[in-house]
Amino acid sequence: MRALIAAVAITLLSGCAATNKLHSASPAPIAKPAAYSGPAWYRVAASDEQKSFAQEKVAYSLKDPSSAQFRSLYALSRGMGDDTVCGEVNAKNGYGGYVGFRMFYVRNDGNIQIESTDDILGKLPKLVCDKPPKPLN
Repeated sequence: MRALIAAVAITLLSGCAATNKLHSASPAPIAKPAAYSGPAWYRVAASDEQKSFAQEKVAYSLKDPSSAQFRSLYALSRGMGDDTVCGEVNAKNGYGGYVGFRMFYVRNDGNIQIESTDDILGKLPKLVCDKPPKPLN
């Protein structure tokens, strides 16, 4: 029995010595992600269908959909059929007062984001929609 306990103790202690060798090795460098090299996004005129889709999605997300006022609607495109519509919306809050125009975007899959100060996601519309007009060829 003593021999068995001694063998187990030696095995466990020898395992500790091996881990020290692992910790002394330098860690492998972390590879940096490749930079985005796809087509650039450009500001283009939004079609009537895109505008209607965006207005419907944004209005549905508001407390008072019928109070929605839209302006400055345009599309972001990279020529791959995955356009995003950007614009500004003003609507009434829960107290019945207009909150002022806020930037928004609506992706073609229906995902929306309206500018707010509540969290980091509220800053996305300005980051997403701040693209230059498509250059003339």
